[in-house]
Amino acid sequence: MNKLRNKILTWGTVILLFAGVGCEDQDTAFPSQEEGRGRDASLTLAIGENLSRAAKDGDSMKKLVVLLVDVNSEIVGRDISTPDAVSQTVTFTGLLRGQYTLYIIANAPGDLDLSTAAYEVGATLPGTLKDRLLVTLSGTDTPSYDDTDGMPLTLVKEVALSPGANQISAELERVVGRFSVSVYNHIDNKKLCISNVELSDFNASIGYLFNHNNTIPGAVTYRSFPPLTDIISIASHGSASVFDKYLYENIASTYEMTIEGAIFEESDNPATCVINQNIGSNQTSINSPDDVYVIRSYSDNTYYLYTNGSTLSAKQPADDNELINDKNYQWQFSGTSSGTMKNVGTDRYITISGSKLYIGTTGSNFNFGASTGIYFRSGTTGRRYFINRNGGGINTTNNRTSDTPNDNNSLWYLRPYTETEEWKDAGGNTLTPVKNFSVTTPINYINSFGATAALKYIYRNEHLHTTANVFYNEGQGTFNFEVIPWEKKTADITFD
Repeated sequence: MNKLRNKILTWGTVILLFAGVGCEDQDTAFPSQEEGRGRDASLTLAIGENLSRAAKDGDSMKKLVVLLVDVNSEIVGRDISTPDAVSQTVTFTGLLRGQYTLYIIANAPGDLDLSTAAYEVGATLPGTLKDRLLVTLSGTDTPSYDDTDGMPLTLVKEVALSPGANQISAELERVVGRFSVSVYNHIDNKKLCISNVELSDFNASIGYLFNHNNTIPGAVTYRSFPPLTDIISIASHGSASVFDKYLYENIASTYEMTIEGAIFEESDNPATCVINQNIGSNQTSINSPDDVYVIRSYSDNTYYLYTNGSTLSAKQPADDNELINDKNYQWQFSGTSSGTMKNVGTDRYITISGSKLYIGTTGSNFNFGASTGIYFRSGTTGRRYFINRNGGGINTTNNRTSDTPNDNNSLWYLRPYTETEEWKDAGGNTLTPVKNFSVTTPINYINSFGATAALKYIYRNEHLHTTANVFYNEGQGTFNFEVIPWEKKTADITFD
């Protein structure tokens, strides 16, 4: 797992120096001296280097707290400063030799006040500190930081003070990772416009303040990311960043990216791209696998097949807008004459066991046939079962001798759901693209063996940057979208 990680040393290494000097720091505790041991150790931390990067990228320490804790969890040293700089020196003196734990927090979250009596010298370190969680995010929010407070950086480090000079180095880590995507336009004399960047749900809702060996809090949920709000235009043989966000550590089930847009003549200047959503007319056949449909009752066209993720029902939407906006009305079929039936909104399937219908993570195979309306049948011999509407409920009916149902409540219509893009310039004039595109691709990286592998996680202090190359040959009508896997770098990687 560590082969994927990149330690980012953008604001330097922490040097811990131990020297035999007198007691000078008024915020150092003096526990009972053990026989044969003296207070002949001091601890000097040289934190940071003289770099000039934005505080939001974790490179300026607006506020800095250092806690030194002994083996009995007693705080024996505390230093609080507001350097507003990229370097700072902290010294503790008059320390007993032995084992200690060092806690360093730069730019602590606003709800964590380490200046209180709970963290003063002589107090027992609160057991909740090391397991403290960062703020919980909701919706599509991602972690954000500004130049005023800076990004939190933390470290927990075991240190041993022994006679003579001691030196140890450590790295403060950002509490977040970063994911960014750039697109390069390789097309001659054509403008590339990006209208949407959609990532799979690896936007973690919560994270730890201190590194827990890159484990994820049990309360985490994985959410979608905020949508692209503006058209990004890329000139011929130019490039642009199309996505760049901080994110909590994550170990998600899928790492996937969809980029949508269009190719235009260089003279065109698209300003908006409106997605027109539409519910089509009744039909009784499936055009192609994975097309999206709403399923309308044949016997009472006010009812539509619906699921909340656990049960099937027949609902009566107010209008087509409800069918568009509530994806739990929308269905996909894995084939045109037979296959599974998957709900778009819940990503769950219709299953059948005996005569009972259920909603599950895998789907049963149904036969699709037309007899005035379309029907969905389980079985080809003996007793055949059909998906049937009974008022607002869904059950099955059966037929022992025929592949078609006897009940009109087992017949349905399909209405296709479609999306079309409409591009306009700043004056509201409609523009016609040379070519529209929508490409979905896995997010990969180059592993330690030099092979391409699927991304499985993004940890704190890692910046994963991937580039998509777009090619188009207008004469041949060929389009190529190439995503370059992220490769581990041996050099320092900054968050700038």
